[in-house]
Parts: sequence; structure tokens; C-alpha cells
Amino acid sequence: MCKSSGKRTRMLIAMMVLLVTGLAACGGGGGENEDTAATDDAVPSESAQPAASAEIPAGWTAAEFNDCSFAVPGDWNGDADAGVWWPGEGSMAMGRPATSLHTGGMPMLQGASFEDRIANRTNNALENRRDFTVAGMQAVSGNWTIRDKKYVGVFIKEEISADVAVAHFLDCRAPVADFPAYEEVFNNIIATFTP
Repeated sequence: MCKSSGKRTRMLIAMMVLLVTGLAACGGGGGENEDTAATDDAVPSESAQPAASAEIPAGWTAAEFNDCSFAVPGDWNGDADAGVWWPGEGSMAMGRPATSLHTGGMPMLQGASFEDRIANRTNNALENRRDFTVAGMQAVSGNWTIRDKKYVGVFIKEEISADVAVAHFLDCRAPVADFPAYEEVFNNIIATFTP
């Protein structure tokens, strides 16, 4: 499981509650809130499911966000504070790069559900859904398309207490036309995601 310390977890949850409350007040959400478009569906491979522990491919670099780990190709760069990594050079100066991965956690306080968090993040467009468990935690993987970008990702539910849980996520995206060139890399990244 993600290494949760009491004080850090409470602080993280408090910050997420403030963020979610602010987004809800503005009419926003955790998803991309863009129009969806139908395209060919890439099916997450069986390797796109994270394991309780994963081998890092040769030439890849270990990364961590919110105490969850994963690996990216050695030529990728990232902003560890934002939980975003991308191939080659670039920056977050203009927002999340078109081809990139994003990871984080969405709080689930009393009354919130794992399904709601998945629907919000995927703009209700999750396809090729695969349910499974990782280290005893409920997990879901699949793909979705929002406007001109195709995504593949995984969501893992971690119970913090009886009333609080976190939906950890890692999603990879690329413009629809470029997605096939990155699909194998994306599936390998997801396979290294360790909650």
C-alpha cells in the first residue's frame, strides 16, 4: 500500500478537500471536462495492470508521487510537484504536455464513491474496463478519449479509515493520431505503478 503517515495523510486529505470543494464551487471537476469524441479504442493490455511490486525495465527511471511509485523511460522529464511526466524536452509552462502521464489521488469522503471518482476523471467515457485487485485494493483500468486525446489509465482505491478513502490514479495520454506510437510505453508505465 502507499506509505501513509497520519499527519501527512490528514494534511493531504485536507488539501484535497479544499481543492475539490473549490472545483465544485466553480463547476469544475477532476476530469478534463472536454467534449468526448469517438475513435478507435485501444485496449489496455494485460500488462497494463499494476502489480503489488513491479520490475523496472532496463533504461527506465523510477519515479514517485504521493508515495506511490512507477517508472518512466530514461529520456522522459517531469514535474514531480505536479505529478506529470512527458517524453523528451519540455515543461509545464503551457500546461500539461499533450503526450504525458499524470498521477495523483482523489479524496473520497463520506458519501463519495470510487465509481464517481472514475467517472469524473474520465468524463464518463471509460471503455474496455477491467476490474481487478492490487495488494488487496480494488482497482480499475481502461481507456477513454476526450476531444483529440486518447488516454489509458488505472485507478486504485485505498481505504484510509472507515469514512475516508483515496482513489489513486495514473493516466497516460497522447493525441489520438500519435497514441499508437506510445501505447506500448504507456502500458509498460502502468504495469510499473505500485500503490
